[in-house]
Amino acid sequence: MPEVLEQFPRALEELGKLVGAREFHFADIYAGRGEFKDIPFPIRLALFRFMAHLIQAYQFPIFVQIGLDYSIYIVQMI
Repeated sequence: MPEVLEQFPRALEELGKLVGAREFHFADIYAGRGEFKDIPFPIRLALFRFMAHLIQAYQFPIFVQIGLDYSIYIVQMI
């Protein structure tokens, strides 16, 4: 895990060089919005694969944040 913390700033730096983004905002990456609007889908998909590899290799927990009104209702039902 320390190596991820050490190297992740470099990944962000490289992301900035490639697309001008300062964060891995996966909603924008998937939808091709914002800094990712001119990035071809196969490259955007490669960003998902990169992060999926890190999550799997280091067993990071995943937190999902959604901001839709009905999502609050769904969470309350669970």
